[in-house]
Amino acid sequence: MTIIKKVIIPMLLSIVMAVVGVYIIIKSPDIGSNALESYVSTAAGGNIDTGEYLTRLQIYVKSYIVLGSILLSSGLLSLVIFTSVGFTRKK
Repeated sequence: MTIIKKVIIPMLLSIVMAVVGVYIIIKSPDIGSNALESYVSTAAGGNIDTGEYLTRLQIYVKSYIVLGSILLSSGLLSLVIFTSVGFTRKK
């Protein structure tokens, strides 16, 4: 039971974190576009210059790509760490 608590559960959480990171990276254009539409409708009053729109769209998409990359890399790194701990642990 202790190996499940110490190794298996953190490994599953690492896998979930990596999968969420991949999902955010793949869906970053859609998520960024939705965030920008929300910004335009609330903060900008519904009107925004085309150049500013495209610049903000790039910023939003890149920020979600960075977020997804952080989740993916930390999930994979922790998965490698927990896997190595699980296999090298003495019984």
